[in-house]
Order: sequence, then structure tokens, then C-alpha cells
Amino acid sequence: MIAVNHAAVLARTCWHLQTTPPLRAAVTPTPTAAAAASTPLPSSRPTHFVALRLPDPGLHEQMRRVQAELIAAEPRAAGCGVPPEKSHLTAFVLTLHSQADIERAQQALRECAALLPGGPHAPHIRVRGLGAFGRDVVFAAVEPGHELGRIGALVEASARLFVDRCGMAAAAHLRAGQWTAHLTLLKTSRVRSRRRPKPCLPTIHTHRDVDFGTHGVWSLELCAMVGRGEAGYYPVLESVLLGAPSAADGGGQGSSGEDGASEGGGGASLKLVNQLLILAGGEGGGGAGGGHAEGRRAGEGGVSVSTY
Repeated sequence: MIAVNHAAVLARTCWHLQTTPPLRAAVTPTPTAAAAASTPLPSSRPTHFVALRLPDPGLHEQMRRVQAELIAAEPRAAGCGVPPEKSHLTAFVLTLHSQADIERAQQALRECAALLPGGPHAPHIRVRGLGAFGRDVVFAAVEPGHELGRIGALVEASARLFVDRCGMAAAAHLRAGQWTAHLTLLKTSRVRSRRRPKPCLPTIHTHRDVDFGTHGVWSLELCAMVGRGEAGYYPVLESVLLGAPSAADGGGQGSSGEDGASEGGGGASLKLVNQLLILAGGEGGGGAGGGHAEGRRAGEGGVSVSTY
């Protein structure tokens, strides 16, 4: 008969039970959980932006001339030119994922006209000289002064209002004092691709003092980045007027500056401003004060803010 050490067997059994992982039942995810796991998170890429349009044809013609001269000096920049019909000063960009997001943004924009300091008359800015953001963007600069200060205050107050109304935490990207007013002339993103090397933008020292003239800033608009709107501009989903021209603004393009850019008269004709009045849902008619008006509503998509 073989003697059995019961104490040793019991000790080995207890050690095995302690070190062997417990068996777990297989868990089959519910259809709802599986769908949630497979649903991609919404993209944070901007889809819309708030802008101050610059519709003066005289400005557009001057932009075309300067773009052509810059590209002639650096042919590798061909294709980088921004169509002058899209001329604007970007206030901030938005990421709008739904129709509800867009409607909240539209409502917020309608409240922005009252945020312009100095009363309901449109600011006038002087566009002079060139600047660059690294090697990616060449832009026409806006001269500092009281009128640009009014616009800067409007931009920052509007960004805060969008945060309050739409809950857009990413609007913190637009910090006080960081907004740079610029009118983009060339940007490499227009032609950049995996198959084509990054284009080379021209140096700007030969055009540092080019004068694009003085121009009225008549409207603040919510625009979609994708698509084509009227007159070659972006699709406008909402627009508010910042003011309309007085009789002193006349209707002409004013006198020409040293480089042929339009001056006097704010740089925008009554016809152009009447078109903006119609776009904003108001009444055209010449000299009457513009101010706040509801605009068209359209588009899909919808929320975050940063400079663009």
C-alpha cells in the first residue's frame, strides 16, 4: 500500500486554485453597443466660418494684378491664388455638425451687429502692404487704426457670444488680442497634395508697400467652406449689415490711389451695398442706415471656433 500525504495534496490543490484564472462567460455585445463602438467620432475640421466680406470690384482688380505679378516672379506658386471674388476678413472658423448647430450659429450671428462699437455705421479700412504666415500664406495687410480697432472688438465680442449661445469651447482658440486682420492672396493649401510637392510662395519685399485703397466693411456673414455662392463668393447662410453708405459715400468707386486702387467713398458702390441688403433680407435703397437684418437660412452641418 502506498502512503498518501494528504496534507501535501491539499496544499498543492489550494495553490492551483489560487493561481488559475477564473473562467469568464463570453459576453456578446448588444446591437446598440456594437453600433456605438463602430460609429466614428465627428470630425473637428472646420466646416463654416464667420467673415467680413469685401465686395469692391476695384479691390478685386487690384488683387488680380498683384497676384499675377507675384506668380510671375515665382512660377511655382501658380494655382495658389485665392479668387478675388472670395475676398473677406475671416473673423473665426466653426465646426458645425448638424442642422441644429447651424441654426444656433445663425441665431448667434443675428445678435452680432449690435456688438460693433461706435454706432451703426460701417467701418472703413485701409488695405496696404503685404505680409505672410510662414511659407504657406501671403496676404494683404490692413493698416491699424480706430476703424480696425472697432472691427477687432466686434470679432472678439462675436466669438464670446458664439461660445455663450452655442457652447463652443474651442472658441478659446481666438484669444483676446490675437486676431490678425488679413486679406489672403496666395495659399499653398489650394494646390497641396500627396502627389505634388509643397509649392513655393514668392518673396514679398518688392510689394511691401502696395496700396489696395480704402474700403467699407458692410456685412458680417456666416459662410460654408464648401460650395459656391452668388457672384463666386462662398455660400452665405446668414448675414447682418454693419451699416449702409451715407450720401457722402456716393455710389462711385472714388478716386484712385497711387497703385490704381479705389479710394474715397469707402470703396464700395451703392449697388454693391444694395446687393448685400437684399442678401441680408433687408430693403435696398441707397443711403438709409442698414443695421441688423435676418438673412437666408440654408445648409447642413454644425460647432467650434478658431482663427482661419
